[in-house]
Amino acid sequence: MSFASTLLFAALVTAVAISIATKLSWRFQPEHRRERFSAVQAAIQNIPDPVIIFGDSIVEEAALPPRVCGFVLVNAGIGGAGIAYFQRYSAQLLGSSRPKLIVLAVGINDAGSKKSQLHFQDRYEQTVASLASRAPVMVATITPIQEGIYVSSWATIRGSSRLSIG
Repeated sequence: MSFASTLLFAALVTAVAISIATKLSWRFQPEHRRERFSAVQAAIQNIPDPVIIFGDSIVEEAALPPRVCGFVLVNAGIGGAGIAYFQRYSAQLLGSSRPKLIVLAVGINDAGSKKSQLHFQDRYEQTVASLASRAPVMVATITPIQEGIYVSSWATIRGSSRLSIG
């Protein structure tokens, strides 16, 4: 077997191994999401007047301090979550809590697919409006790709149902 053939064979085996490992890890993601959902929900319910940071895996993996300016932070990041996730589940996660502030840091998972991008702004505005009925909302996110670049948005919404993205 020639060196080139051996190299090609090794590359093929590596690609197959990576593919299998990726598919196996995706099988466990829904279980992780359920466990994470329950942990976030419990943390929100057990802390009076929290500052809640909703987000994706970037937030979930962030080394956030336990308190900022005397307020307890709740890391409510859930790996793989897009805006549709928080549109659907934020009310359940919040329960009867009355947070001091909600930070919404989600959007990068919506950047990858055209299907997610299609309704992103509408879903985002609806989610912010819903959250703003519970507490002031601060938006800190990377929104889907527009014209081939990432567009970063930073805004504070105080009870407003209107949000300008871009």
